[in-house]
Amino acid sequence: MNAKLMFALVLAFALTGCLPTQVDNGTVPSVTAEPATGIPTEVPPTAVPSPTPTLEPTAIPTEVPTPTNTPDPEMAIIWEIAERMLAECAGAFDSTFGPQPGYSNEAQEIYDEQLWARVSEHPEIWKEVDGGSSIVVSVIQGPSVLANDGVNPNPFANVDPWPEMLTNPEVITGETTFCEGYVLTYDGTIAENKDGDGILVGKAYLFYEVGGTQPYVLDGELKEVIFTFPPVP
Repeated sequence: MNAKLMFALVLAFALTGCLPTQVDNGTVPSVTAEPATGIPTEVPPTAVPSPTPTLEPTAIPTEVPTPTNTPDPEMAIIWEIAERMLAECAGAFDSTFGPQPGYSNEAQEIYDEQLWARVSEHPEIWKEVDGGSSIVVSVIQGPSVLANDGVNPNPFANVDPWPEMLTNPEVITGETTFCEGYVLTYDGTIAENKDGDGILVGKAYLFYEVGGTQPYVLDGELKEVIFTFPPVP
């Protein structure tokens, strides 16, 4: 066998081995690709973040207000009576601005006499003392009505003008207001009503003019207000 023939047979054999094997029906079987190794077949579940725990709100301490004294409802009535009197009485004026036009010492004295004459006709202001009739207490052209500033014990504290009040200006504070005149009667036999602290107790009668038309002339109605100062706590 010559060299050329031998080369041809080897080449033919090589080509025959590279061709796919045919099945009986002459078709070429398909080749199934094997899955690549190293790729996970199971996908891990997606990581779900754990819920952040809810923090309880930090307790903020509530500021405790400074305790204040509860207003005495009985004393509140006394302040209301004084305010009403200043709104109704003849010739009310503030101490800052002085009396109204027409004021004079003589006019004031005459007005006080007229006012007292009318008040003295009321039997309730008299009290049996030591077997005879005596006025409880009278204040004619009453001292100033005090302001309700939380310090003054009552609007008529100036009616208790004993040494402590006269020497201690801190007992009386705030603005003061006057009427042309008023009369306040109360029980002057009670020790609490004459100790100079400005605190009054017991039953009281208040008189003042309403509806006057002429300054320092008692030509209006004499109004009477009966009330009771609350007891000392």
